[in-house]
Amino acid sequence: MILQKGWVARQVESAILSYLSRDETLKGKELRLPKSTRTIHRLLHENGRIASRLPTLTDPLERPAPMQHWQLDFKDASTGHGTIHTAESNMW
Repeated sequence: MILQKGWVARQVESAILSYLSRDETLKGKELRLPKSTRTIHRLLHENGRIASRLPTLTDPLERPAPMQHWQLDFKDASTGHGTIHTAESNMW
């Protein structure tokens, strides 16, 4: 099981710490058990049980060659008065 960082990982670490302190078989073996959730977090992380966030790398978008992609905006098409405006008609 691989945990994501955050609230769930902290809850699991707390549960592990609680179970370790109550386990009778571990008490009889005289092992040195972790005393904090931070130690448990470090051990889980070192053993690959907590997923690290990878940096989000975005690939740069390749720009198209000039005049290959066109975009039209028809937002004001319904408000027209039936006349067509061209570049020549807008000249002074």
